[in-house]
Amino acid sequence: MTGLFVAMLLAAVPAARAQEENPLCQTPQETIVTPHAAQFGAVPPVWDATYKRLDQLVQFGAGAPLTTGTVMAWGRVLKPGTYEAVETTLVELGRRGRALTLKTFKAKAGETPVDLIGDEKAGFVAASNYWGGKDGKRGLARLSWYDGKADYKSERILQDATFDYTLQRLVPADGGGFMAVVNAVNHANDADRYGIIMRFNSDGAMAWRRAYRTGNGNDIRGLARLPDGQYMAAGMSRMENGFEAGWAMKLGADGTIVWQRSYPRGAASSLSFAAALPTAENGTPDIVLLGDSRPLDDEPGAAWIMKIDGAGEPLWQRYIRRNDFTLMPLGILTEPDGRFTVALNAEGVDEKDEQQRRDHVRLFTVSPRGVLIEDEAYIDGIEAEGAAFFRGAEGIRVVIGTIQSDARVPTPTEQLAEALKRDDSDPKNAAPPPKAEEILQQGWVFLASGLDIYDDPCLIKNAGGGTPR
Repeated sequence: MTGLFVAMLLAAVPAARAQEENPLCQTPQETIVTPHAAQFGAVPPVWDATYKRLDQLVQFGAGAPLTTGTVMAWGRVLKPGTYEAVETTLVELGRRGRALTLKTFKAKAGETPVDLIGDEKAGFVAASNYWGGKDGKRGLARLSWYDGKADYKSERILQDATFDYTLQRLVPADGGGFMAVVNAVNHANDADRYGIIMRFNSDGAMAWRRAYRTGNGNDIRGLARLPDGQYMAAGMSRMENGFEAGWAMKLGADGTIVWQRSYPRGAASSLSFAAALPTAENGTPDIVLLGDSRPLDDEPGAAWIMKIDGAGEPLWQRYIRRNDFTLMPLGILTEPDGRFTVALNAEGVDEKDEQQRRDHVRLFTVSPRGVLIEDEAYIDGIEAEGAAFFRGAEGIRVVIGTIQSDARVPTPTEQLAEALKRDDSDPKNAAPPPKAEEILQQGWVFLASGLDIYDDPCLIKNAGGGTPR
């Protein structure tokens, strides 16, 4: 019997060793990743839609999925030239690019929509920021409630006599209601800043409010609900030497601090999003954090992904960077198998060549060990900028943003090609003078397909079916 056991053990060693030696199974602590140039159209969206207004600019700042598979977008309309906020708007967009629901509201001064939660059954809560006060130069934050048909119900203004307020994020809370992340900045001294989290009940009443002061100033930029009912906050904390560092706090259900930790990286860094990964064997989920870091070599900013354990200890880090684009965080979506997708805004740094700049949205799917296994690039028009990234119906990944339509002065090559099509000897066919460049923005929604099933090569399978190493 002993001989048979040894033989079985020896037979299993090569398979286990092969998995251990697989490069995908290695987990380097820290890696700089340079992705390939964007390949637009290589991965088409499930559907995308735009919303525009004649002679006006439309910018989407947030959105929420509806049970029907459509998307409710929250944005604003600007007046060209002055860029004055004219209206805020809730627009439901569907697969055919049609506005199925459209409600507009007079905008407050400089009002900027930033987040939206809810659905057509429970109604919606929207977050926005604007300028107010006696001199019209104070930062105020606005929470507004709408019913399932997007009709206005009520609002609540968040303000302080000393500090300008900026709403950053809304997160549904356990037991109903929601958490609101607010940043406070002293209007007389912008170095005096701190993050605030407010808990609102389902009826809109504030249950509690907690301010988080670290002594040297901080911002809270993201908040994620954890499976155990606690929360993970992500942001920026200014160190004693003046440098900005990534900052994370684990919070209890009542907002009390369980632990907090700063993560200095590069010349300056910050964290903007957090998400819980599938529960580990000890019952405490690992956390993935997404932010950005400015390299010491003064090259364009890099996206920063960090996986930490439940106590805040880094497990691995990845920096995604390119010399021709600044990569900025847009959001995280996790999968049950441990993979996750990070959404990034890629902003071109070559201001001289508009066609090479091609601002766009990138989706990178990352393995549980930090390997980039999928790369998707999306754009429409000349430039694209994402504002929100969330899960839609049936696992679909949704991006809300703004695009700039292709209204520009033709390049010399394009003008020559157009001239060759005409008989310029006839005055009627004379080439019209080039139009001045116009900025025509419109709201944009696109849906990326859910991820295929992933066969993790680092799982050691046994007679029981399969167990993660």
